[in-house]
Amino acid sequence: MTSDVAAPPAGSAPAGGPPAGSADVQRQITALEHARNLLSHASTCHHDDLLGCPGFQEWFAAYLESAPPAARPATPVPSARPAR
Repeated sequence: MTSDVAAPPAGSAPAGGPPAGSADVQRQITALEHARNLLSHASTCHHDDLLGCPGFQEWFAAYLESAPPAARPATPVPSARPAR
């Protein structure tokens, strides 16, 4: 008797395991959630310069902590721009 079920594609996870690429999808979801939180804060922030906002700096520090080391920028948390 032959089976009508196709074999899983090469490189996919075994049956019952997470699908191939799910870690990448989860990283993208996490990045999008961080971006949504930043935009939500930016839309209600009373600071003239978002970089000078302590809430933004806390958000950015948390974002850097969640990013893989290779994706982290060389500059830690941005600071407020100098006054003109």
